[in-house]
Amino acid sequence: VVEEEEEEEEEEEMEDVSQEQEDMSEDESEDESEGGGGGTLEEVTIPGFDSTTSTLYAGNVSVGHAYLQITKREIRLVHSGGVDDEEEALLDTWSPTPQEHMDSMESMITVASANLSGQIVIALRGGTLLHFVVVMEDGIPKLKLVGQKVMER
Repeated sequence: VVEEEEEEEEEEEMEDVSQEQEDMSEDESEDESEGGGGGTLEEVTIPGFDSTTSTLYAGNVSVGHAYLQITKREIRLVHSGGVDDEEEALLDTWSPTPQEHMDSMESMITVASANLSGQIVIALRGGTLLHFVVVMEDGIPKLKLVGQKVMER
């Protein structure tokens, strides 16, 4: 008797799941027919972002309410709103420069990560790790290099 009850409960749960899936499918097709969701995307340009190269990392920074973009060539700190002019939107940049012991390929950024509080870590192709923080200088967010480590190969 207990087994029969359990089987009946499982069947009811399966029916509930099937009904929920049908309801969701109907909602999606209604949205698509009304033009409310059907998978259209609009390209948005953020003033100060470099749209000519691939972005390794993009995110928000709470220090100065800025946006952060990291490409293989540079770190870009950008004003987060109300500025349409490219030059005014760009708050600070940092680019790796080849050192005496590096070639230009080794000075490219290969991996990047950051967090909301403005801590940034990047790795250069040559095996160098760099740690930055976003700080306020005279009321303007700026990039500050706080540490670096050359990894053994």
